Amino acid sequence: MLSALSRGLQRAVANLPELPIHHLAQRHDGLTEALAEMCTEAARVCLDRHHRPPTEFNLLGANGAPTAAVVNWQQVDDRMQKAYGNEIEATEFGACAFVLATVELVDGLVAIGRADTGIGADYYRRLGAPRSRIWRALKTLCA
Repeated sequence: MLSALSRGLQRAVANLPELPIHHLAQRHDGLTEALAEMCTEAARVCLDRHHRPPTEFNLLGANGAPTAAVVNWQQVDDRMQKAYGNEIEATEFGACAFVLATVELVDGLVAIGRADTGIGADYYRRLGAPRSRIWRALKTLCA
């Protein structure tokens, strides 16, 4: 039986947009299914360190305005914990999933390709609408 607090939390997060950390490659042409899944798995490992699903986060987009969103994920098993046992790498790859999902949700941008080292960005981005001709590179904090 759910407590009143749990029911209240469920109602609150039900009204928030979901941060789209899952199936990133379906929307971001610059990611393969394998790379996107690895980033999402790493994000789940990182989330499990301090949170339980669903969890609300406050996000900041390019305009600096805060946006609340909820993150849902399946908690990881022992095998996945071991596979992502390097905490630094898990954090870096997990951060990529969060950054890609955040700029998608808040700014409407998707990754179109990996950027070269030294240009100040990890991914090239464009507006998510297929008819858009505006291409932008945003500095992501993945690495």
